[in-house]
Amino acid sequence: MEKNRQVKPELAKQGVLQMRNDVDLKLRFLHEQDIFRDLGHRDIQALMTQLTMVEKRRGWELYNQGDLVNSFYLLKSGSVKLYRVDAGGHRLELASLEPGTFIGEVPLGNSARQNVCAQVTDDALLCVISRDNLSDIFRRYPSVAMRVIEALNTRVGYLEAQLATFVYKDLPSRLAMVLVDRYDTGKSRKIRTTHQELADLTGTIRETVTRTLAQFKVRGVLEVSRGAVTIVDPEALRAIAEDRSN
Repeated sequence: MEKNRQVKPELAKQGVLQMRNDVDLKLRFLHEQDIFRDLGHRDIQALMTQLTMVEKRRGWELYNQGDLVNSFYLLKSGSVKLYRVDAGGHRLELASLEPGTFIGEVPLGNSARQNVCAQVTDDALLCVISRDNLSDIFRRYPSVAMRVIEALNTRVGYLEAQLATFVYKDLPSRLAMVLVDRYDTGKSRKIRTTHQELADLTGTIRETVTRTLAQFKVRGVLEVSRGAVTIVDPEALRAIAEDRSN
């Protein structure tokens, strides 16, 4: 088993915590990836020379919207969020990606650009495939290209649904939807979050979120404390999310 490489100062400036050369880890990871599920063991072994495994620190921007697409990322551990920034500088969080998925546009062609920003939210272990290597993989293994297309179609559908929410729902409904989703996922009435995070998730500014939360508090729906929101009446909050409240 190879040892991890020491990080050079220039790599540390790029958010790299360490370079990973664990052959067994790479092999297991590639076998677990859905886009490679049609490949045999020998094919997976052949792929190992075409990727680099690297750990990026929390808070690092993998890329920004408008950047040239040079790499394709596979997420082994940690998490990465996708978001857009409008002309006024407001952030809109689109998705939080978990281990087992890929990140970024497919880097085919010399002028392809990223449509969104990607930020590491928990220290992330990534496999990085260059544009040229990915093109080579697609040529050699058409099934991989088809799996990527299938996954992209699913992701586009999800993002379209997210954007429709912002177009057709008002801020109270969007904010209630985010809080209901956190409540349903965590099964806890106390949700650890900040007003800025909620603003990013609902496509608005922090001050507007603060005012809306204050309105929810007056209605007896929730309580607000430093770094947290506690849901008092889940059903009332769900009614706001579903536009059933009057």
